[in-house]
Amino acid sequence: MEPNHNNLSTNPQHITLIEWDHFDHHLCRLSHLSSALNDSKNKKQLLHDKLQSLIYVHFIFIFGSFQFSNCIYLTMFI
Repeated sequence: MEPNHNNLSTNPQHITLIEWDHFDHHLCRLSHLSSALNDSKNKKQLLHDKLQSLIYVHFIFIFGSFQFSNCIYLTMFI
């Protein structure tokens, strides 16, 4: 199996040398970006859960209304 050359950690084109005096700055930036990514993932999951809940409620409402209207329709002709 050939190594994946598109992997950012092993591709020499994507390697950046950081001077030691700038290391703290880059580490802090990486920490903030990682935190922002985690926050975004949590918000995405929360929105996904809310949307699924709304879809379920709408489905039950529509399906329940459909069943109710069919029952009324059938009882009118019986």
